[in-house]
Amino acid sequence: MDNEVKNEQVLEEKPKKLPRKERKAQKIRNEVLSETDIKFCGPLSYRGLRIIAWIALAVGQLFMVNSISTHFLSMNFLGDVGGNIVNFIGGLAAPLFIIASFGLVLSNKRKVTNFVILYGGAYIALGVGICLAYKHYIDGFLATITSTPATNELAANFFANKVNVNVFADLFAFSAFVFFLNYNPKLKVFSGMKIYIFRGFMALPIIFILTSYVLKILSGFEMIVMPFYAIPFLTTKSPVVFLLFVLASIWIKNRGRIYKKKYGISSEEYNKYLSTNRNSLSFSKHLSYLIAVVGGLEFLAILVISTILILNGAAAEEAAAFSNLLSLGDCSVMIFVIPFIMLYSYSRDYKDTRIDMMIPLGGIALTAFIYIESIFQVIIATMTK
Repeated sequence: MDNEVKNEQVLEEKPKKLPRKERKAQKIRNEVLSETDIKFCGPLSYRGLRIIAWIALAVGQLFMVNSISTHFLSMNFLGDVGGNIVNFIGGLAAPLFIIASFGLVLSNKRKVTNFVILYGGAYIALGVGICLAYKHYIDGFLATITSTPATNELAANFFANKVNVNVFADLFAFSAFVFFLNYNPKLKVFSGMKIYIFRGFMALPIIFILTSYVLKILSGFEMIVMPFYAIPFLTTKSPVVFLLFVLASIWIKNRGRIYKKKYGISSEEYNKYLSTNRNSLSFSKHLSYLIAVVGGLEFLAILVISTILILNGAAAEEAAAFSNLLSLGDCSVMIFVIPFIMLYSYSRDYKDTRIDMMIPLGGIALTAFIYIESIFQVIIATMTK
C-alpha cells in the first residue's frame, strides 16, 4: 500500500513534457542567452577567405589569356581540362568575397556602407580599366595592321565573350541590396512609415542583376548586339546566385526580429549573441544548407533541360552550350564552396587590421603578374615555335 502511494507521488511530481513550440522557444533562448560559448572556431577568418578569393580571381584570368592564345595563335597551353579547372577556380571568387563580407557585417567589424563604397569603386575602376586596355592595346594593334570595320567587328565579338569578368558588379549589387535592406537612414525624409520607401530601393540592384542577365541572354542567342564597352559593366553570375544570398540576408534580418519579438530576447542580448562562436557556426550551417538545396535544384534543372533537348534531337554538346548561355551551373558550382564555409568563423578577430589593406593590393599585383607572365610565355613559345 505504501509503495502504491509513493509511486503515485512520484508520478505527480514528474514534470510534464512541454509542448513542441515551448521546447523550441526554450532551446533558442538557452542558445542565445548562454554565458558559455562553444570552443569550436573555424580556422578560416574573413581574412583567409579574402586571400583565397583574390587567388581564385587571379588564377581565373589564365582562362582569358588561354582563350586568346588558342584563338589567335592556336596555342592551347592549358588544354581543355586545364582550362575548365582554371575557369572553375575563378568562379569561386565572388561567392567567397560575399561570404567574407557577410561575416564582417554580422560581427559588427565593418559597416555595410563601407562595402557599398569599396565594391562600387572597384566595379567602376575595373570596368573602366578593361575598356581602356581594349582601346589602347587591341584597337592600337589593329590600327597598325590597317584594320577594317570587319576586322574590328570580329575582334570586338571575340573579346566580348571574354571581358564579362567584373565580379565587383555582383559584389556591388549585393552590398547595395543589403544596404537598403538593413540600413536605417538618418534623413527625416525616410522617418516613420516612409522607411518603406527606402527599403523599396532594394529593387534597384535586383533590376540591375536581371537587366544584365537578360542582355547577356539576348546577346548569347544573337538577338541583339551588345556594345563592347558595356559588357565589362555587366554582372557575371546568374540571378540564382544573387537570389541565394538574398535569401540568406532576409533570413538573418528576420531571425533577429523573430528572436526579439517572439522569444523576448533584447537587442543587446541578440547583438552579443551575434559575436559568439555559436552563432558563427549556426550561420555556416544555414548558408551551407541553403547552397546545397538551391545548388541541387539548379543541377536538377540542368538535367531536365538537357534531357528534353537531347530527346528532341540535340547533341550533348549543344545541350551543354544551351545551359551555359542561360548561366545555369553558377549556383551548383558553389556546392564546392561549402567546405570553406564550414571552416570559416567570422568570430575570429585580429588586433592589427593594417594587413587587411594590403590584401587587395597583393591580389591586384598577383593578377597583373599572371597576365604579364602568361603573355611573356606565349610570346616566347611563339618565337621558338
